Amino acid sequence: MRKWSEAEILEGVNINDQEAVKQLFDMYWALLKLLTIELIGKELPDKNIPDSVFVKLLREPHRFKSFRSLQDFLYSSVRSECLKHIRQHPTQFNMFAEKKIKKDADRYIFKIEVLRLMRLRQQEGI
Repeated sequence: MRKWSEAEILEGVNINDQEAVKQLFDMYWALLKLLTIELIGKELPDKNIPDSVFVKLLREPHRFKSFRSLQDFLYSSVRSECLKHIRQHPTQFNMFAEKKIKKDADRYIFKIEVLRLMRLRQQEGI
């Protein structure tokens, strides 16, 4: 399978092309899973937050102006789903978990994005 460019993925996602979403999934799923674990502090055996973000993307049409806005959607959706999960299961988390997510999300997102770019450069042989 040919790897799509960011512009092709953006165009495809904007018309709800399932192959474009699959390309995006392949590019971001592991990173979003890592972000979920960083924010919540553990794996969630009963919920897969990255999967739910991609289902949301397929079910609710979106129009993104840039690939960056698409990335922002993915990262902010994971953050929101993590906060929602903590609020729905307060006995599983300490009282500081929600504050930690709100405070540290941007730092973790930056770290994840650096990992993505390093992996991309490595694949390109740079």
